[in-house]
Amino acid sequence: MGSKEGDDMHSEELDLKHKLASLLSKSWKESSEEKLERNWRDIEVVKLDRLGATSRQFVVCIPKLGDGYRKLFVKQYSSHERDRCFWNSQLYRDFEVMKALSQWTRDRETFKVVRPYFVIPDELILVTKYIEGENLSYLFSRALRFSRLTAPSFGHLHRIVGFAGNALAELQSLNRNVLLDLFGQQDMEDYITKILLNFDEAALYLNKAGFFSDLVEAGMRSLQSVIGTLKLTDQGCFQHTDFMLGNLLVDGQGRLFLFDFPNAGIGLPYFDVAHFITSLEDLSYLRTVSEKHVQNLVKSFLIAYGAKKGLDPLLLDGFRLYFQFCSTVIILKSGNSRRSIVWRLFHKNTLKRFRKRVSTLLERIEKGNGELT
Repeated sequence: MGSKEGDDMHSEELDLKHKLASLLSKSWKESSEEKLERNWRDIEVVKLDRLGATSRQFVVCIPKLGDGYRKLFVKQYSSHERDRCFWNSQLYRDFEVMKALSQWTRDRETFKVVRPYFVIPDELILVTKYIEGENLSYLFSRALRFSRLTAPSFGHLHRIVGFAGNALAELQSLNRNVLLDLFGQQDMEDYITKILLNFDEAALYLNKAGFFSDLVEAGMRSLQSVIGTLKLTDQGCFQHTDFMLGNLLVDGQGRLFLFDFPNAGIGLPYFDVAHFITSLEDLSYLRTVSEKHVQNLVKSFLIAYGAKKGLDPLLLDGFRLYFQFCSTVIILKSGNSRRSIVWRLFHKNTLKRFRKRVSTLLERIEKGNGELT
């Protein structure tokens, strides 16, 4: 780390330390003000991760009264002043949804939502309980890339995706009144329009980048034919909007924790199901990961979710097509140059797998015989 970067990091830690120390000493009345002030001087930022343009996260270690430490997870939204009102609403939605769902999952054995403590609105900061565990994106990548001697067994991975499937099914069964209390009435027609607009933007980017030009037009036609003509017969269910491996972690007791709710709302069940499937399929972009292993994990997820009880296979294929294109754009945009690791991962084999997967989806949609696999 360079000198200037190191100085900036140190300055950020001190700034955050003072802000949290001031707020926590007023919020948690565990002892006298004198003891709190003395203890908060020892607060330590033990980890800082930058999460792109929208947020960054910290793990903060604070002294307990007596021996030991308590860890907090701190997420800070970063935005320009002109976006402040938008990010402030995201902050409060994240907090309120986590608060409600952490209570709702309190007595569940295998599925939990992380408990939030409070927000610091002026700094766009959300403080939650820290969970000692492993992010599923890292866990699955490591397990599928390396030797079975050092990685969790595939049986363990299948159990975890089973927990994820059960968890999503539970979330989507939330009472309608609970959803209205959290989000208010949603315009489902507007919801579909936004999905199609997002896909159009992704398709335009791929066209300009020179990738998959032969698939883009076919993809736009197929998605319009499946989702664009959708007749909404229900009022929607809970939608996390970012239900994927990277927003789930498993702790030492094998419990699954879900977090990151700023975009949660009411939508169709296909959205989160397809998003999770795509996050699994993205694992096969790593050269050493078998497509067969990935598809077996997809099947385990769908069985646990109970997809065969009601999802329209054709609609699910439509949403999977949507996420295949959108996630590919995210991968491409995250590469700063053709020499970056993202571009190296996006090698010939990856292109081949993406093309095969999209072609299969397009063929099934064209024939009208989608499958829940």
